[in-house]
Amino acid sequence: MVEWLYSVRARERLLRVRIQEGDISMADTAYTIRVNGRVQGVGFRATTQMLADRMAIRGDVRNQSDGSVLIHAVGTDTQMSAFREAIKQGPSQFARVSTYEETPMKSVPEYNGFNVVY
Repeated sequence: MVEWLYSVRARERLLRVRIQEGDISMADTAYTIRVNGRVQGVGFRATTQMLADRMAIRGDVRNQSDGSVLIHAVGTDTQMSAFREAIKQGPSQFARVSTYEETPMKSVPEYNGFNVVY
């Protein structure tokens, strides 16, 4: 877990530097993400929220009745790239993502922060 947090923090520092240098587009994109695997009952939603908050991703995360987790995420292309890689690895040390599906949203919804939906 410490190694993972270190790598996330390193990516966040790199993002901040690239944003300050103006080498990153600031236009928001929005995606619906569905993950399957060992993603329920292992802290996946809570750690996804912590990750999203650190990366300034807005949206929500919720369990689905079929055992998957559904994520709505809004951020810049660079933020989303880092976020999707962290999600694919499983943000919780106990989670294992076996399938990852991503669909772009047609419009960018307004979210205030990132929330876990129960």
